[in-house]
Parts: sequence; C-alpha cells; structure tokens
Amino acid sequence: MMEKDIGPVVLGVDLGTSGVRAMACGLAGQVVARVSVSLATGSPPLSSPSSNSPAPSLVTAAATPGAEVFREQSSEAWWQAVCAAVRQVIEQAEQRRRQPLELLGVCVDGTSGTVVALDAAGRPTRPAIMYNDARATAEAAELNNASGDHCARLGYRFDTSFALAKMLWIARREPDVWQRTTRLIHQADYIVGQLSGDFSTTDCSNALKTGYNLIDDRWPEWLSSFDGISARLPRVVAPGARLGEMSAAGFEATGISRGVPIFAGATDGVAACLASGLRDFGDYNATLGTTLVFKGMSPRIVRH
Repeated sequence: MMEKDIGPVVLGVDLGTSGVRAMACGLAGQVVARVSVSLATGSPPLSSPSSNSPAPSLVTAAATPGAEVFREQSSEAWWQAVCAAVRQVIEQAEQRRRQPLELLGVCVDGTSGTVVALDAAGRPTRPAIMYNDARATAEAAELNNASGDHCARLGYRFDTSFALAKMLWIARREPDVWQRTTRLIHQADYIVGQLSGDFSTTDCSNALKTGYNLIDDRWPEWLSSFDGISARLPRVVAPGARLGEMSAAGFEATGISRGVPIFAGATDGVAACLASGLRDFGDYNATLGTTLVFKGMSPRIVRH
C-alpha cells in the first residue's frame, strides 16, 4: 500500500505507437500509480484514409518492395486513450493514497517525427502521418539539397522519418488539405493543445525533425522557400518550459483540475533517455519498443 503522506505529485503522459501510458509520481520519483491504455480499444477509428493515403487501419505497409509505405493514425484516438488513461491513473492514485491528489503539473511526450495538420479551429485536416511512414522519400532528398550547410552543422540528414519531409509531402500531394491547414504540429503538441486549448507551441526535441536549428535556436531561413511551411510552424521552447494550464474543456475530459500547470515534454526517446538516469557526458541509453532508440550525452556533435 502506498504511503498516504507522499505529498504532491506530477503526472506524465506517454504516447506510443500502440498505446498511451500515464503515470503519477512523487517529487522524489516514487511511482504512485501507472496505467496503460491500448489504442486498439479507443472508440474512434485508429486511422482513416485521406485522399491520397490508402491506409484503412492502424498500420498499413506497401505490399511490394520499394513502394510507398503509409502509416497513419487518428489523433482523436490518441486523445480518447489519453482521457481514459489519465482518469484511471488519478482514480488509482487517490485510492492508494486515500485522499485527493495534490497535482503540481502535467507533461506529455510522444513519438518523434509524427505530424498533425490542424485547421484554424484546432481540428485535424487529415489523419496524423506517423514517424515510421516512408512516403516522403523524394521530399527528404529535396530538403537535403536545399538546406545548404544546415545538415552539416547539425550532424544529420533529412530522412523519410523526419516531420519536415512529411509536411512537404502534404503541401505537394494534398493541395485541398494544405489549403485548410493553418498549423503543423507534433503528436505531443496535439494532446497539450487538447488539454490547454493552445496548439501553438512545441519543444525543441520534437522540432529537431522539423528542421529547427538547435545551434542557433530558431527556425532556419531556408525553410521560407517551401510552400508556406514556415507560416504554419509552432513556436519552440525548451523541454520543461511552462506552456499554460489546464482548461475547462481539459478538466471535463480528463478530470485534471483547472489551472494545473502544463509543461513542455519531449520526444519519447529523449524522455526515456532522461528517465533512465542519463546525466553526464559518456552516458548512453538504449530503449527498445516498437523501434530501437539509442541516445547519449556527448560534449560535441556526433555526425550522422
């Protein structure tokens, strides 16, 4: 039985490929409660086909080698799973502590490179394109050719897994969707927006695969030449920055009290790396889930 006097807690939400996890922890890292909810049990469809995307289910792969691979999910399915997980973890924590939670903050992490396109009212204009979607091969090559010394300075090259390549794909291949899209954000950003009512901000670890320059701490100027992408991008803050607070709608959906602060999270790989205890140069971490993530701390940029 959990100690009743553990004190204030913080709430973390992790958006994975196949499910959502929520955890309440004390300030010393004690786990008060944890819940996992599968996306397969969500009430909305996990994926719905867009005009140019044949994906009718959670994951759809091309049948022939070399063909485009489409992987999409419904962002509404994420939200429904988040609401279920958060309500359950709050209930579990309060039962164990035998008193209401004193919640100091909420943070969300999500998959790196997943793209959500929204209209002016914050509604998705198409299913989310997942991090492991491989359709944007030509767009990734175009970005590498156009980005000048950006990739050389930051130590990577654009790939189909990068959010920016997927955004350019939407701009080029789905003009009707693009016309209705006013904001391009990431998976964790969408859930933060649902909680707070503000979809305008992301963190720098999510922004990396959208081309954000982490050395200069700004969106690069060369992005302005690509189909109005720059005007649709969010502002960028560091993980841990305060983003806002729980809205009335967020409270109604999740049970988290109005006014509870919401803080910027990170990509799931970065969050897992930090949670493993990585702190110093030379520390490395491998996290195995749907994908293998290998990250570490280095005093210099490690080239691709």
